Amino acid sequence: MRRRDGRPPVAWTEEIEGRLLELLEQGWSLSAITQQPAEGTPESEYPAGMVMPSKMGVLRRLREDQELRKRYELAKMLGIEVLADELCDLADEVPAKKQAVMKARLQIDTRKWLLMKLLPHKYGDTLALKHTGDVHVTLKQFTAKPKPEGTPGG
Repeated sequence: MRRRDGRPPVAWTEEIEGRLLELLEQGWSLSAITQQPAEGTPESEYPAGMVMPSKMGVLRRLREDQELRKRYELAKMLGIEVLADELCDLADEVPAKKQAVMKARLQIDTRKWLLMKLLPHKYGDTLALKHTGDVHVTLKQFTAKPKPEGTPGG
């Protein structure tokens, strides 16, 4: 039975799992890892070096396997750190041409946005205020004074 993308199903192996986690640690997105290689592209030129399961197949596997999910989350966290490092490299290596500067700005802004969304506690621009100590509240009860006669409401 063929998958929706037309490729035959791929059996899950330890080798595929290891390569998937390795690429995630290097900063690759799951979409890029699981993309179908262009027709005629040798597997050695494919990003994973092998044909990978579909994105939905990986997500299904993550739902079923808690240990894999833990390793996947760690690999993604490490990949996000790689992405953060790439920001500096992108900014430092931009040629002075206007098109190159605009392209680099877009790449940097996109990566910064992604980091802020994926790890807001580390890369977000919101302040987290934390209160320490006690809060003391004093309640006083006031009794209304009677109004003098001859005034409205009295």
